Amino acid sequence: MDLPVSALREAAKRRGATLTEALIAGWSRALFELTDAPANVPLPSVLAMDLRRYLPSPDAAGLCNLSSLAWLDLYWKPGATIDQTLAEVHEALVEAMRDYPGVGLAMVMEITSVLGSGAFIFFNEAPAGPGVSVAFQRRHDGS
Repeated sequence: MDLPVSALREAAKRRGATLTEALIAGWSRALFELTDAPANVPLPSVLAMDLRRYLPSPDAAGLCNLSSLAWLDLYWKPGATIDQTLAEVHEALVEAMRDYPGVGLAMVMEITSVLGSGAFIFFNEAPAGPGVSVAFQRRHDGS
């Protein structure tokens, strides 16, 4: 099937979504079908997010590649339509944008610049408590 990018962008726009969200929805559905993924089990996915829109001046955007990561849990729901999958992907990305993208990664990089690579060993061995180790555990155990 040959589908021009402009047609996919317009189809996504009519559904209140972006081209990126439409591509993620299609990718996730194809991945679920090709891997015989179990229903309603999350597929943790990491996506790059462009943060240049938050710069105070558009002129500065050309000087940097300002990005961060977004962690999404995508779910296979047999029988769901592509519109339903697209709506779920859209909501997941909207939520990721509300979660102060870039702040957590910037904090980790700042800590690493001061403590060196030993910071990662410290955080991996830290007992459950406030801080990065708890955020990591919460992301992976669903709490």
